[in-house]
Amino acid sequence: MSPLNIKSLITLIQKDRKQIGKDEAALVQVMHKRGYPYGDDEDEARNDYYLDLQEASYHASIQHKINFLINAVISCLDLLQLNANRDRFIKNVEQLRNSKNEFELEFNADYDVFDCKAVDIIDNEIKIISSLLGDNETGFESITHSPIRGILLGQLEQTPFYLEKLSPNPKDELEIQNVMHSVLEGNFGKDFIKRPSINQAFKTYIPDGGIKSIATAIEFKFIDSERELKTAMEGLYADFHGYSDSKDWNNFISIFYMTSNFKSPRTIKEEIEEKTMKRWTALVFTGNGGRIKTTKSIVPTSLKTKNKK
Repeated sequence: MSPLNIKSLITLIQKDRKQIGKDEAALVQVMHKRGYPYGDDEDEARNDYYLDLQEASYHASIQHKINFLINAVISCLDLLQLNANRDRFIKNVEQLRNSKNEFELEFNADYDVFDCKAVDIIDNEIKIISSLLGDNETGFESITHSPIRGILLGQLEQTPFYLEKLSPNPKDELEIQNVMHSVLEGNFGKDFIKRPSINQAFKTYIPDGGIKSIATAIEFKFIDSERELKTAMEGLYADFHGYSDSKDWNNFISIFYMTSNFKSPRTIKEEIEEKTMKRWTALVFTGNGGRIKTTKSIVPTSLKTKNKK
C-alpha cells in the first residue's frame, strides 16, 4: 500500500465535501429567489425556467459527489484496514439506498440549510479517519500532513483483530510480534524495519520494529500479570531516556496487550504520555491468551537419599 494513495484520496474527499457545501448554499439562494419559504423577490415567478435549471444542476452535482465520496471513504477504510468501520458504513449506505428518500436533500427552513442523511454518515466517517490521521480539531484541514503516521496507527489499532484471525491465544510477546511484523511488512514494504538498532554512547537499543520514513519505533508488550505491567512500564521509561538522543528515531509507539484488566487503559496511556512528554504513544488492548505455566518436577526426599547411597 502506498501512503500516496490515501493522501490523494483524502485530498479528493476534502475537495468534493467542500463543493457539496457550496452547492447546498447555492441551492438555498435558489429557494430564496423562488420566494420559498420567505422570498427575497416576490415578483419573481415561482416556476421560473432558469431557476428550475439551476436547481436541477445543483442537485445533480451534489448527488454525483455523494456517490464519489461513498466510494472514496470505503477505499480509505480499506487502506487503513478499518474493517468494522467499513462494514458499518456500507450497511448504513445500503439502508439509505433502500429507503424511499435515498440521498435526497431536505430543506430545513428553521436553520435555512439543506439536510442530507447520506452527507451526515459520510461526515461521521470522515471524522473517524481524520482522528486516526492526527487531526482532532478541524477534522479535515491538516489530515494530509501526517498520512503515514495515521496509516501506521490505524494498522496498530487493529492489533486485536489480526491476533483474533492469526493467533487468537498468544502465549508471549514473540507471537504478537510475528503477526504484526507480517502485517506491517505487507503494508509498508521496505519502509518497515524489523528490530532496528539505535546506537547510543554506552548501549545499543533494539525496538521491535520501526517505520523509517517517519522515524517511528514500535514496541510490543505482552502483559500477563500486574507485576509484568509494572516491569514493562519501568522498561519503557528506561528505553525512552535511551532513545531520546537518537537522530534517526524520535517518535515511539508501544502496544500493551494485557490478558486481563490489570490497570485502566486510559490511566496507562495518560501516565506514559505525561512521563515521555507526549513523544511516546501507547495503545492498550485486553484480549485472550496467557503464558504457559511451567512446573518444576519435585523429587521426593526419600529418592534423593537412596540415590546418594
